[in-house]
Amino acid sequence: EGRTLQTSSHVVSMPLTRDNDGNYIVPRKGDTIELDRYGETIYLTVDNAKPSQLQGISVYCSRKKW
Repeated sequence: EGRTLQTSSHVVSMPLTRDNDGNYIVPRKGDTIELDRYGETIYLTVDNAKPSQLQGISVYCSRKKW
């Protein structure tokens, strides 16, 4: 009915990359991820991130801006 506050959780999977010094870039809690989807920009706040041994990372996020 639209009377209850709605929240959403997302898992974003992406390649694990390194910075110029060779250190892995792992998002930290509170960081913002900007996702472009078919002309719509979605802003997500990082809750947790878990790198894998397969050169990827799963980032657990919640919606920042509606």
